Amino acid sequence: MLKDNGLKRVKLFDSDHWTVNALAGSGIEVMIGIPNNQLDRFTDYGNAKDWVKENVTVHIDDGGVDIRYVAVGNESFLTSYNGSYLETTFPALKNIQKTLEAHGLGDKIKAVVPQNADVYQSPSDVPSLGDFRPDKGSDDRHCQFS
Repeated sequence: MLKDNGLKRVKLFDSDHWTVNALAGSGIEVMIGIPNNQLDRFTDYGNAKDWVKENVTVHIDDGGVDIRYVAVGNESFLTSYNGSYLETTFPALKNIQKTLEAHGLGDKIKAVVPQNADVYQSPSDVPSLGDFRPDKGSDDRHCQFS
């Protein structure tokens, strides 16, 4: 159905095995996700390593799923979360990317943090006059991490 409608990419908000497996051999590029409420678990490298093994590497053999990204959280810096994920997002991102690299997948699959426009603010209706929110701009490690 996805291919019939011309879709070439899909973003999944979790890594449900049945759903991910359904995309095997489809040629559709896939982003799998780690929900915000699980980020704390991945501040531990061992947990990140286990998750990548169970949710990424198991799906990418020949003819498998074309996973391109792992979304570490989803819009985890929204102001409505009141900073709930500020301390866990970056360590989780770092551990997931480190694990992908350890599996030799760092060039093919990237760990990313999907963001909403609310991480950005502008004093006017002119976007080019804006900048990241002060609570994000002062902590530029998210922008520098590679």
